[in-house]
Amino acid sequence: MSWAWEHTLLVTLLASGIAGACAYAVARHTNKTHGERVLSLWLVPPEPVRTQLRSMMQAIVASEGTPMFEPHVTIIGNVGGMSDVAILRKLKQLQGTGKISVHFDTPVVSGRNLGEPAPWNQAVVAVVQESDALRILQEKAKSVFFGGTPTVAWAPPIAKPHLSLAYVESTLADDRSAKVCAAMKTPADFEAAELVVAQVSVHGEADVWPACLRNEWVEVARVKL
Repeated sequence: MSWAWEHTLLVTLLASGIAGACAYAVARHTNKTHGERVLSLWLVPPEPVRTQLRSMMQAIVASEGTPMFEPHVTIIGNVGGMSDVAILRKLKQLQGTGKISVHFDTPVVSGRNLGEPAPWNQAVVAVVQESDALRILQEKAKSVFFGGTPTVAWAPPIAKPHLSLAYVESTLADDRSAKVCAAMKTPADFEAAELVVAQVSVHGEADVWPACLRNEWVEVARVKL
């Protein structure tokens, strides 16, 4: 075996080992990231309703120092971590489901358990009247993302479909949510024609609220109903 051949073989083996190690590291990092990211499925309002809602919300942002976010009705709070390609593939299975009429109850309220302050994510909500179309949409979405035979369930404590107008942290001694609710008007009804998957954290559910405060929530994919 010549020195030149041995040198070439050594270089090839080293390069292969380095490439394999890099690929393994990338795969581990990718899987870890996808496992930790939190993705939420939203029903979003059309224009000009979106702009009108954002104007209402920005008034609270200015007066209370609360974070801004896109107006939405949450269909599934966390569909699980997956790649962008997988998200779009699943979301496309919901395409053509049909537009959803969104009608609101009055007044704007907080979702809370007895003896506890309102959680930040249900501090100021416009409750949406549950309809067959909304139930069918959630059932179909859960079937697409999770499989099995899904049951309709909306996030507690309010346990009803809703559109948040502000995210406010409160305590029992300082119920900021009640003050903001009293100042808000119930939004006008609208017809929703699009679904969005939004990334609300890349570090697990515990980081969803900090990520909102850091303005890190981002749209990942969108389809028309």
